[in-house]
Amino acid sequence: MLDFSIIIPIFNEEAVIETVVQELLDILETTNLSFEILLVNDGSTDCTWEIISTLRNHDSRINPISLDGHYGQTAALHAGIQMASGNKIIMLDGDGQNDPKNIPEMIKLSSEYDVICGWRIKRHDNFIRKISSLIANRIRQKVLGDNIPDIGCTLKIFPADKLKKVVLFEGFHRFLPILLELEGCSVVSIPVNHRPRKAGYSKYSVSNRLFKATMDMFVVRWMKNRKLKYKLKAPGK
Repeated sequence: MLDFSIIIPIFNEEAVIETVVQELLDILETTNLSFEILLVNDGSTDCTWEIISTLRNHDSRINPISLDGHYGQTAALHAGIQMASGNKIIMLDGDGQNDPKNIPEMIKLSSEYDVICGWRIKRHDNFIRKISSLIANRIRQKVLGDNIPDIGCTLKIFPADKLKKVVLFEGFHRFLPILLELEGCSVVSIPVNHRPRKAGYSKYSVSNRLFKATMDMFVVRWMKNRKLKYKLKAPGK
């Protein structure tokens, strides 16, 4: 089994994806660990698929995957999770804003914790996105009782065996650390670098995820409240 599977969901990132992959390869080579990179094309309408399809010709550790339409980030990540063959799974965005230089430190922590979450302390996003994300994180922490300061940061590491057992619904990718915590996994957050976007545009806005994310949050709270909690009585007692 490989040490790590790196999953990158991609939608219309023709201008940056080749650079993202090369940066990632350069960093992973320093770890002396075995790995694969799963590039999941989520129905891109530009030349993203043509670009990532050719990358495997240069490195057999790169595995391009394509969905037959645009289904969203949760679906793209789920497809990658199901095809991953690594012992642990690393996720990061395909827009180049996640810095792969943070990955070695996260890998070291993965020997102590099950789930490692990136925390973008200094975000290179517009003011509306930054303030809305801050408010959303505070509300979610209050409602769900978690201590994850930046659940929206895609850069994370998970145990593959536990992650493959999670039943995912649309939009639930952002709650994966909480869902795994419900199953007894330890979770930690560490500061990571967040870089300005060099090309393309963000596929998310406050309006297109506020309502869905709020509804999903209350579904997760229901799941936490309804989770079975019992212990077996020791024999002879």
